Amino acid sequence: MTEQTIVSPSPDQSAVYGLQDVSVIIVSVLGGNALERCRAAFTMAGECLVSERGSGSVPQRRMAAVCAAKRPIVALIEDTVTPEPDWAHEAARMLSKQGVVGCAGPVCLSPNLSARSAALALADFGRFGLRHYHRLSTGVLIDESIVSTPVLPGCNMAFRRTALLAAMDPQDGFVDQDAFSALIENGGTLAMTPTMSVTYSKDHEQATGLTNRYEHGRIYASRALEGRSPAARALAALRSLALPFVLTGRVARYRASLPVLGWALLQNGAWSLGELRGSLSTRRHQTTHWS
Repeated sequence: MTEQTIVSPSPDQSAVYGLQDVSVIIVSVLGGNALERCRAAFTMAGECLVSERGSGSVPQRRMAAVCAAKRPIVALIEDTVTPEPDWAHEAARMLSKQGVVGCAGPVCLSPNLSARSAALALADFGRFGLRHYHRLSTGVLIDESIVSTPVLPGCNMAFRRTALLAAMDPQDGFVDQDAFSALIENGGTLAMTPTMSVTYSKDHEQATGLTNRYEHGRIYASRALEGRSPAARALAALRSLALPFVLTGRVARYRASLPVLGWALLQNGAWSLGELRGSLSTRRHQTTHWS
């Protein structure tokens, strides 16, 4: 087992938060019963806001909700997942730790998901499962069961609001990887704990579409390669051709069924084509297709 390292963040970042200090933001991607079920789980939080579908891209919707929140903690959760009963309370506890500016819980998958939704969930959140948490826990330990991580799962995450406001891009909104990098560069720590676990429990058919995956791949590559040389772009374009097999191989590690692997290959193929297009384009693609 790897030797654990105790993190000692700056003492001036400490605070004590409770449930009434949390603004829960439900990022609705399904609506209907899924939204109402998610809303019912947070009746005791200090504030509960809903970012409705159709009101812009997901990053812009997230940013607008964070700006509108009135509590010092903002906890964002999608209505595709079912949280642990004390999820919001645990977010407040986590963010009371010195230096911790963002946190989340592992993502478990419901066995009732359709094959196409399971393929997408494994591609996006498979690395945030309990196995991933246990791998992290052999490395950097913050306190008890809380471990440090460079990224968080986008379906459930909580932050100190002032830190997140400083990390978001006013033009593009709350783009996960950009915000995570900025939070860490600003001296903060991102953390995970199993007490904030969620279960990906609802099918999200729109997100599983091949056009959607193509657009996400295109946005990702164009942003990642912004300002890079033509040679770097050409190399990234060549690498993108291998992605359907590389990414589907990662899904296979989770012992996925053949139907799930078939959908994963299709979805990852669409992502690969999007990355190929984004790698060859010198124009930065905006996040307007991220819905």
